Amino acid sequence: TMLHFRPSDAFQTWLFNMLDQRLALRESAPSRLIFNNDPGVSSDFLRTKAGVFSLASFRGITFSSPWLLKEKKVVFNNIEEWNQEIADVPEKDLVNMHAYGTAMSGRSHEHAATYWKKASQWESFIAEHPNPSFEETLDQIRKMKFPQIGPLTSILMAEDLYYGGVCDLPSEEYFAETILKLNKGACAAFKYYNVLPEITENSLVTDLNVEVFIRLYHELQNELVSTGDEDLLPDIFVFEHLDCKI
Repeated sequence: TMLHFRPSDAFQTWLFNMLDQRLALRESAPSRLIFNNDPGVSSDFLRTKAGVFSLASFRGITFSSPWLLKEKKVVFNNIEEWNQEIADVPEKDLVNMHAYGTAMSGRSHEHAATYWKKASQWESFIAEHPNPSFEETLDQIRKMKFPQIGPLTSILMAEDLYYGGVCDLPSEEYFAETILKLNKGACAAFKYYNVLPEITENSLVTDLNVEVFIRLYHELQNELVSTGDEDLLPDIFVFEHLDCKI
């Protein structure tokens, strides 16, 4: 429904100009809707080499690109299929250097060959962990060292795999520690609003900061329940995503 909404004021116009980058509703952004609505994307598919290759290509190459938004292609069964599909696509259409807001260098379709090669490790991982935890999943993604899949995008991929039915939801304590250790966009919002009680030079990960992170999440949940809007904050992933948008 977000794709058919028409802005009515200056803020909404600004927001809808870059929904993938600015929308606080994580799974309602255009690129995620395309990925989730593809009938070929299933829990079984995401457990395969082709599945994690398709997800890495989505996150590391095509996310929010003109080509993705037009062609709506996210499933690739092998590298040959990928190469055939994008053979005549200009790089400027296939890659959005502002995919996650801030300009970045290094995004390129040429990483796909490396993604396909490294995706073999995913098959071995799933064979050993048929029902992996979020922690195990995130650790495996980091170990595969996909080009252009850095610390934050690795978390996004692990979250995507949770939404895809591959892994479970992490404990609130683990996720809070992971985000505080990352010290990226969400933490900038916490600092801006001066809500973290312990700011040190070395790390934001303290027992008190973790407690505050979780408390803020639940207080916002309760606030939304009181107004009948609890569907706007279904889980702690969306809470962190919202903080990044702030």
